[in-house]
Amino acid sequence: MIENLEPEERMARRFAELNGIFPPIDIFNLAKSLANIHVKPFPYWANIDGVTLNLKVPGKKTEIFINERAGYHRQRFTAAHEIGHVVIPWHIGDIVDDLAAAEKGSNSRYRILEAQANRFAAELLMPRNWVEKLCQNVEHLRGALVTVAEVADVSISAAALRILKFGPPGYIVAHCRDNIVTMIGQTKGTRASIPEKGINISDVKLSAFEEPKIFGSNNSICYIWKERDTLLVPDRPANDWRTILAGMLSLIPEARRAGAHSRINAIVGYRLGKHPVGTDAAIVYKDVVKAFENRTDRDNDVADLRRHPDFENYVLARIYERAHGQ
Repeated sequence: MIENLEPEERMARRFAELNGIFPPIDIFNLAKSLANIHVKPFPYWANIDGVTLNLKVPGKKTEIFINERAGYHRQRFTAAHEIGHVVIPWHIGDIVDDLAAAEKGSNSRYRILEAQANRFAAELLMPRNWVEKLCQNVEHLRGALVTVAEVADVSISAAALRILKFGPPGYIVAHCRDNIVTMIGQTKGTRASIPEKGINISDVKLSAFEEPKIFGSNNSICYIWKERDTLLVPDRPANDWRTILAGMLSLIPEARRAGAHSRINAIVGYRLGKHPVGTDAAIVYKDVVKAFENRTDRDNDVADLRRHPDFENYVLARIYERAHGQ
């Protein structure tokens, strides 16, 4: 649906249509048709991916330099990124490219231009219509990830970001290097609490999702979780939730106990309140599990209560009370 594309993404789509190109793209030859291309080793201290000179300068040929020290897929994405600078009309002059610049939280014109070139490159290499169709026609999103990575000839992490953007609800995708999560996200419509990047993959807890399917090798691996249709809810605890909570609160200093009591009830109550009274306990339980696993609480008392061994029983007792309307 072209109306949802950014202007630079529409330009990438139109550019591909006019040139009759579709994945897999011979990106270096395509770049050579637009500019002089130089793939050279940049100095080790230069943390940049490419340089484009003479953009739209009358009488001068555009010169594109790509860092030979970057990996193969990084070079391909850089070439597509530089093509974006050439094609996007308002990108002019000379640009030193850091593909990660757009992720660094600044609204400077430089980072805006870099983000635009990144979006152009992603749409050129991995067209939205193609990715969406792949995501719709696979039993599991791993199949789409593999196809995008292999056919478009892009890195696993780039393919992961693309399927995250256009995949169906119910999936979580993480990219890891040396078992450390470098990127994690969920497809649109998925509602779960996921950890921030930097965590060890073994510490990610997603009980409401099936065991992850994995794609990758060496130190670059993607994990893809699909939400379970159902999640078995444990039996109702013997005690009511008020009794359980009172026991948990006994570990909180008395001066802070009332505040902790209000906050934990509000947090759990907010999640339960999303379901009408009488909703099946298993449905509510899965939703609560998705909301609370991997959650980080800055409030120390709330964090202590959530780590308490009776926290699950407290939540279960409240779930059953709401499910049965009593």
